[in-house]
Amino acid sequence: MSHIVIIGSGLAGCATVRALRQQGCDASITVISPEPSLFYYPGLLRSLAEMRVEDSVLINLTRFFEDQDVDHFAASVTGLSPEASVVKTDVTDVGYDYLVIASGSQYSPGIVGSEHVINPLKSWSEMMRYQRALNELEGGSLVIGFGAHPKDPLAFQGGPVFDLLFAIDSRLRNQRQRRSYDITFASPNLKHELRFVDEPFDNLLSQFKRNHIHFLGEEIVSFDRDGLDTPHTRVPSNLTAFVPGLSGPEWAASSGLKVTVSGLFETNSACQAVGHENIYVAGDAGRFSDRPMKLTQYYLADLTGEIAAHNIAALDRGKTPVAALSSDEHGITESVDNNSLICRGKQRNYIRRGVPLTWSRNLMEWQTLRRYKNVS
Repeated sequence: MSHIVIIGSGLAGCATVRALRQQGCDASITVISPEPSLFYYPGLLRSLAEMRVEDSVLINLTRFFEDQDVDHFAASVTGLSPEASVVKTDVTDVGYDYLVIASGSQYSPGIVGSEHVINPLKSWSEMMRYQRALNELEGGSLVIGFGAHPKDPLAFQGGPVFDLLFAIDSRLRNQRQRRSYDITFASPNLKHELRFVDEPFDNLLSQFKRNHIHFLGEEIVSFDRDGLDTPHTRVPSNLTAFVPGLSGPEWAASSGLKVTVSGLFETNSACQAVGHENIYVAGDAGRFSDRPMKLTQYYLADLTGEIAAHNIAALDRGKTPVAALSSDEHGITESVDNNSLICRGKQRNYIRRGVPLTWSRNLMEWQTLRRYKNVS
């Protein structure tokens, strides 16, 4: 019997497990992570509308793993030996026939003065810290933005920051406080996020204008407690939320796999690590050849996990793997009560808005959580 090892128990790792079993794969599966738990990061945005508590987004996966006949190995990964097909951990080495790296990414070093800003997407505690700071204000200037890895302009987390921006805008409007705040969205990487395509970029700028959100596209030089500086502009801020760029896990550079300058694992369109037929990457630990700009992270995790699972199941049966990323992508941008559907691809680029999209996203979230909470 083959042994499949999955590094990480986040959305990508769990999606891989589900898809493997749905494909009828009866291989032995081991998931390596410090705890058998899933933190549902999309729920962080709903906490801004006071619609979430931590227990509602932190899911104990013990029952899910039992239901899927998966062994959980509590450890932290410290390295990889592809030649020996071994994952190195702080407990012991773990051998594999097939490997899925679903470890996620980490944040790259911040801009000068980053101690004066909050990254609400880093953890539940940081989101609560931001929410408390926002609650203490009675008006003023807010800055929200994201950056890229200092050596890799494509290594960033853009989609969730749009969610954060529009969630805050919606919250203030619902509380009838929006007129008391001046909001600036700051990112020199916005056109990277929108694939350098003029139509969605112009549409987004139009949406900013309708919502009275200022856009700052200049490089950010430094932050301080009262705002930020670019080479040409001083922007005051009473509260700054900024998400730095992404980098791969600490052990990526010495993994023996091909990585980008930011430490993300390079893959082909089948989600295979370049040069290794039995190693796959799922989620935002990877740089996918057919998707350099990344899907919104929530959808990327499910999609790449399923593709990796389909291809591993095929290989395990002696067949040729055929699942691959497509050239188009869809994502729903969060605004609590009025979401936007964004399509980006070679043939279609557009933004659609409407309340039914809110219902669609709520349904998608309910289905996702149900998969891992209410197992048989």
